[in-house]
Order: sequence, then C-alpha cells, then structure tokens
Amino acid sequence: MTSKTLDLDLLASLPERVSRLQQAVEPQLEPPDAILGTAAAAQLLGISPGELRTLAAGGEVPALRLGKGWRFSRRQLLEWFCSHARANAGNGATEHTGGLTTGRGRAV
Repeated sequence: MTSKTLDLDLLASLPERVSRLQQAVEPQLEPPDAILGTAAAAQLLGISPGELRTLAAGGEVPALRLGKGWRFSRRQLLEWFCSHARANAGNGATEHTGGLTTGRGRAV
C-alpha cells in the first residue's frame, strides 16, 4: 500500500461542500440580464442618475419607461456601452471622466 490514501469521508462530503460554496457565491453574482432601476444602471455606467434619465428620455440608451420611472436591462446597457466604446475608439476618442461622449465630443 502506498503512503497516499484516499479519505473516503472527505470524498463523500464533496457534494455538500460544493453546494455550500455555490450558495455562498450565488448571491454575490448579478444575473447577466437583470432589470435595473435608474440608480443601479447609472452606477453600472459610471454616470449620475440625472444624466442617465436625460439619456433615456432622449432615446440615447436602451430603456423602458414604467410610470414615472425608468427600467434598464443590464445586458442591453452593457452591449450599448461596448458598441459606443468601439465606435469611439475608431473615431480617436479619449477617455473622459464625466459623462459619456462620442468621438466628436457630443454627449451620448
């Protein structure tokens, strides 16, 4: 017999350990297509809620008006952001710290 032995108790406890680990991690993960309110969507994009409301009202970002508020698909916002980032990179745009702008300096 070799010096390495298989701990059967440890092996038997693996499914329970994996389950506990999943339960601990899952609440920290946001679903990729979560529906966000204005504050959470603005935080995701790194802009103020007021700026995001202005963009939504102007049809500049994908949004749904529900009553007096706005709702945003996390997935659609990230796709929108990535497509604008790629377009801006092609226009020679540089990174801005306030708000989102096009390569021509126009706010989006």
